[in-house]
Amino acid sequence: MELIKSIYTHIFKYNGKCLVYNSENNCFFEISDKIYEYIEHINENKFISVSQETLDMLIKHKIIISKNDKYSYYNRSKLMNCLDRFCSTKLTINIIPTTSCNFKCPYCFEKNKTNKTISDNVIEKLIEFINKHSDSKKLNLMWYGGEPLLAFEKIKIILKLIQDKSIIPLNSHSIITNGYLFDQAKCSFFKKYPLSDIQITIDGEQSQHNKSRYTCNDNNTYERIISNIDVIVEEMPSTRVFIRINIDENNKYSFASLYKKFNERWGGKNVHVYPGFIRIDNENSTNMMVPSIIEDSKRNFYFDLEEDGLKVGYYPELRNKSCSAVRKNSYIIGPEGELYKCWNDVSNPNKIIGNICEDNIKNVDLLAKYLTEGTVFENEKCRDCFYFPICGGGCPQYRLKNKFEGGSYDLCSVRNDKRLDKKYFTECLIKHYELKRSNGSINLINE
Repeated sequence: MELIKSIYTHIFKYNGKCLVYNSENNCFFEISDKIYEYIEHINENKFISVSQETLDMLIKHKIIISKNDKYSYYNRSKLMNCLDRFCSTKLTINIIPTTSCNFKCPYCFEKNKTNKTISDNVIEKLIEFINKHSDSKKLNLMWYGGEPLLAFEKIKIILKLIQDKSIIPLNSHSIITNGYLFDQAKCSFFKKYPLSDIQITIDGEQSQHNKSRYTCNDNNTYERIISNIDVIVEEMPSTRVFIRINIDENNKYSFASLYKKFNERWGGKNVHVYPGFIRIDNENSTNMMVPSIIEDSKRNFYFDLEEDGLKVGYYPELRNKSCSAVRKNSYIIGPEGELYKCWNDVSNPNKIIGNICEDNIKNVDLLAKYLTEGTVFENEKCRDCFYFPICGGGCPQYRLKNKFEGGSYDLCSVRNDKRLDKKYFTECLIKHYELKRSNGSINLINE
């Protein structure tokens, strides 16, 4: 068996220490000089002897592999991704009960929307649509908008009908909301129909938030949202609350202080705080424009967090390569029964693929593009990329814009600084190494 260094293996030296990372297993070790030399020169057939125990360890962690297995991980991932995306045993529906919103956020992608609310007739068709997917064993349901809680009475009707008439049991139940209307009454109701997840967005510190997220009658929505989160956390402790802090170049420096503030307020609770990078397209929808945070700025942002003592995303993790847009049995349903594949397509009549009130898909071309051209596996360069296991694959919608609409969006992982040959990534690993070394938990392969 001819052995080679895996394309997912990265070795480097730091402060006289030899280190190796493998992205397929997401494993990280300190190694001896001899093992470093062995890995570095293995593809050159340069004879360096290591013990069988060391060899077994390197093979176990996929640091070195059989030459015949060079693309085994990629091929397995492609197969599993395909089976998962075209699986019929689970149905995911994201329901937009209304396109209306009580906020006037300047960056909202639904700029040309009209205010519509789901009708009783469409609700009846919705239940029929769900039951047509008789092969499905699980229903994943998400509420989206607009602001979905503006149509709270409709939500109550739909959930009661799903409970009484759906042939598919509810598996997960979540909502994306601005949080402004999520009061005690909403908590009491959702105790009957438990939510797995709630996502609530904050736009930076109080003064910054209130400049961009306000209603016609309230210029201080921040205080009410924070108060509502207090109620949610106490009333629904099993529900995961994801607080997305929207950031761009104008407010990115507020994230660290907010992160600390929220963790002090809800520490030990089921609350998860993370940065949400606002994406603002240029007028031709071909790339990002100011004040969007592009990849270089994201890298600096994460390092600033590290300097501030926050461990938020700088060490990699294995990533799923899927998205609702590229899943066969995943739909976004608008208030008139219109079907979309991507959240960013909502309210764009050219992006409607069909309607639940009809039996046929009317925009087969767009559906086919999402399902067959929207994944990372359509890019041959990704097969040989070291970052592939720890990259989410990029946004399917932007992938289609690049392929068919003259776009030039960067779809690569934030860790993939293509110009500097893993410089940023190596610095991330060094920070991780220093942390592990300080608490005596670094893994070692030695002989």
